[in-house]
Amino acid sequence: IIVYPIKSCGGFEVEQWNINKYGLEYDREWTVIDDTGAFLNQKKAPKLCWIMPTLDLEKKLMYIRAPDMQPLEIDLNYYPSEKTYLRVCGDEVEGLSYGGHIRQWFSKFLGKPTDLIRKSQSHNRQGIRIRSLQRSSAPSSNQNNSCPPSISFSNESQFMCLSEASIQHLKQQMLKSKQTDKLTARSEELSYLHFRPNMIISGGVPYQEDSWGSIAIGNQKFNTIGPCNRCQMVCINLSTATLGEEPLLTLSIYRRQKGRILFGQHFVHDGQNSEAPNVLKVGTVVNVTKGYKPPSVSYTHLRAHETP
Repeated sequence: IIVYPIKSCGGFEVEQWNINKYGLEYDREWTVIDDTGAFLNQKKAPKLCWIMPTLDLEKKLMYIRAPDMQPLEIDLNYYPSEKTYLRVCGDEVEGLSYGGHIRQWFSKFLGKPTDLIRKSQSHNRQGIRIRSLQRSSAPSSNQNNSCPPSISFSNESQFMCLSEASIQHLKQQMLKSKQTDKLTARSEELSYLHFRPNMIISGGVPYQEDSWGSIAIGNQKFNTIGPCNRCQMVCINLSTATLGEEPLLTLSIYRRQKGRILFGQHFVHDGQNSEAPNVLKVGTVVNVTKGYKPPSVSYTHLRAHETP
């Protein structure tokens, strides 16, 4: 289980975590904007990957660390009063601007005027994909739930799920596609951190998550809203904060579908059919309760005995 408090910044692993109406509690509840009011991601500001927030729920504090910077402490109970509006994947979102020394900290580290924004408590957002599924009355859209799934500053969903087997298979394909010392090193350093999942699944076969429509993790239920379309952000080298071409180049060879490169699966929490308390715990068995017809993708690099 990985929580990413600040969009496009580092995540941290937890053994168990509460689920609220936006997904994992505090996940992507903050984002960084530039002086035009546009949110920043690692493609625009690669050094975001070096900003590492962690949460202390007992002290109700978020600690933010970055190289050569004094740590920041932010009170989780504090909501700034200055409102700002920004667009996230086509949606207008109401945010709350910190300003002051927090603005100065981010501006100094990133080398340009920036500010930290917290999502307003009064603003709900479903996201384009969730709204589209609700309009089409898709079985995976939580259509029987009187409270539609909401998201904070994440792009599309509450949870991104990826299996260890899929990551391992990708690393193998990177080595097979072109044997060079540089690519070998890139394959060895590749981890789930490049793909920013909330849930990592162990066991099973590569790309098993493609066919999961609904899953139960203990007494918590989740419905898919489709696969994750990957962009160049997965190619950021987390050690040097520079952009390369892998692993997207290798993924494009065998995970391309109608111009999209798919890796991982998006889910929303089915709160109506889950049992309280809504808590996700590491080590809980995942049961597939309903299948999902995956997009048609090419598996040209799979050997005959490998199961996608």
